[in-house]
Amino acid sequence: MAPSPRPRETDYDGTILPVRFVGRALQDAELRYHPAEKEVFALLRVLNTWHTMITSCSEKKIRVYTRYSVLAWLFKSKTVDGRCLKWAVNLSHWDLNIRRVENDEGGLAVW
Repeated sequence: MAPSPRPRETDYDGTILPVRFVGRALQDAELRYHPAEKEVFALLRVLNTWHTMITSCSEKKIRVYTRYSVLAWLFKSKTVDGRCLKWAVNLSHWDLNIRRVENDEGGLAVW
C-alpha cells in the first residue's frame, strides 16, 4: 500500500487533525520505488484527488509535512530526469510549503 496522505485541519488548540484519507494498492513497478519517491507519488495522488477541494480553499499555500527532503531537492535540482522530471513539472503548478518532520513531531510522522 502507498503511504496514506491526507488533508489536515488544525483544531482549536493547534493540533493538526486529518480531514480525509486516500490510498490505493501500488502496482508492481511502483512497489520498487524508493520510499522518498513513494512519498512524492502519494503527494501527487492527493493533489489530483482533492484538486477541487484544494483550489476552492481561501489559503492557496499548501503545507506539506514529509519525512524525506526529496521534495525540496526535486525543485532545486537542475539534473532531474525521468519520472522525477515529470513529477517536478506536475508539482510546479502548486504553491507548496515543504516542511521536513523529524521522528514523531506532533504525531505527524506516525500518520
